[in-house]
Amino acid sequence: MPRPTLMLTNLLLALLLIAVPVAGAHAAPSPGAEMLVRVALPDAPEAVRTLAQAPLAVLAVETLPQAYVLARADLAGLDWLKARGYAVRVLDADAAGAAYLMVDLTGALADWQRPGVELYNDGVRAVRRLETGQQFTLDKGMWRLDQPLRWIERQPLRLPESITPLPMVQQIIDQLTQSRLLAYANELSGETPTVIMGQPFTIVTRYSPGNPPPQSSMMASTYMAERLARLGLNVTTHTWNASRPPNVIAEKPGLDPNAGIVIISAHLDNTSGDPATLAPGADDNGSGSVALLLAAEILSHYNFDATLRFALFTGEEQGMYGSKAYAAMVQNQDIRGVLNMDMIAWDAVSGPDMDVHSRASVPNNTTLANLFIDVVSAYQLPLTPVRYDNGITASDHSSFWNYNIPAILAIENYTADPGIPRDFHAYYHTINDRVQHYNNAYYRAMSQASLATFAHMAGLRTTCYWADLNCSGLVDSLDIARPASAWLAQSGQWNFSPLYDVDGNGRVDVVDIQRFAAEWGSNGS
Repeated sequence: MPRPTLMLTNLLLALLLIAVPVAGAHAAPSPGAEMLVRVALPDAPEAVRTLAQAPLAVLAVETLPQAYVLARADLAGLDWLKARGYAVRVLDADAAGAAYLMVDLTGALADWQRPGVELYNDGVRAVRRLETGQQFTLDKGMWRLDQPLRWIERQPLRLPESITPLPMVQQIIDQLTQSRLLAYANELSGETPTVIMGQPFTIVTRYSPGNPPPQSSMMASTYMAERLARLGLNVTTHTWNASRPPNVIAEKPGLDPNAGIVIISAHLDNTSGDPATLAPGADDNGSGSVALLLAAEILSHYNFDATLRFALFTGEEQGMYGSKAYAAMVQNQDIRGVLNMDMIAWDAVSGPDMDVHSRASVPNNTTLANLFIDVVSAYQLPLTPVRYDNGITASDHSSFWNYNIPAILAIENYTADPGIPRDFHAYYHTINDRVQHYNNAYYRAMSQASLATFAHMAGLRTTCYWADLNCSGLVDSLDIARPASAWLAQSGQWNFSPLYDVDGNGRVDVVDIQRFAAEWGSNGS
């Protein structure tokens, strides 16, 4: 072969080799291309604040085994990172239009098979890229990477340095009984029929999807809205998708407009192997939903500095859709903290171990997690809480992390600890997730811990005169109306409070009303 021809042939071969991507990797990024990158963090809180305002989309913040973020970035974002000395690793050079999952490798579901192609694995978390149109079912062990972080500066909760037991908080948690928990749990999980909109109804599923969704799922939202409304709370439904059951939100205004808003939440929806037809979801998450309802019943009679919100979210099982939409809607409000309850009634080995999932990169989040642990100790509740500062993201608390709102998850023993056997629900996401499998004492303790923590988060007013029920400074007609209303509606426990039962005989009667009336106009001085 003549030399010029040989040289031309070699040049063409070289060009072809350059054009072929390396086996097992995505093509090199082109100008304007979007990549998925891992960025090492030298100082987690400050670096996260900086990166949240950088020309990239932060999708996850992790602190183990070393602090890092996952982000979508184009070449301009990559140059921005490198110019400021960040160590960057490209996980996917062709991220445009791609969908990703984060997988937890430390919890109870670490051994489950996962969809997609693995891009990253550090022994604590793994990242997987989904194939186009790939179908899958979410669970506590994996979550979507689809919500960019928005950094918003926030006022902290007003909390003392240490928790001293308050007699009024003890009175509050003593009202939370097993019988009340189980009565509602049996109704919400379909074990016993209930009454909704004045008619008998059995809630056989609370599954959110469907076109239309199951009638039972829509009725579950109505069930909660009715019971919260009768407490005198401001109740709204938040429709995040017109073809899905709505979130249910109830609010009790606080007495101090500068104390902000605190939220206690639970996801109302559930799933199973046959979710459109039968999904009891007694533990996941009937347990958290019922604990929230009882928290509202009990706390509605008391006064707080902060505004209390009771939030029941739907669409959690498909990717926290309800809470994501709600958090986005309220992101600019003065929300100081969120306590999320999800799966709080299973304890098969009687540890009684439980997890408090937190996020150290969110300012004041560790303080909130420590409050829960301190409350357990202060009120001598039979629980062994463990705090996880790199907590899982697969529940509704994480929707608030995306907006820099402190939030914690209270959940049964999901994460394995040295020397402590893993104790996760044996009937998770099955039709056998039923009330009969509750550990009733454990469930009550978890509910009490959450209730007491929320009371401290909200700033319980303990200094008002006993007869001044609305803490207005004077005993007036509004104060007398509350026990009078309870007296006229003795058919349910929801309207009873020891605050109205002055003589302590277990019921609100004429004697109690007379004692309130005798204090008319008094401010307790």
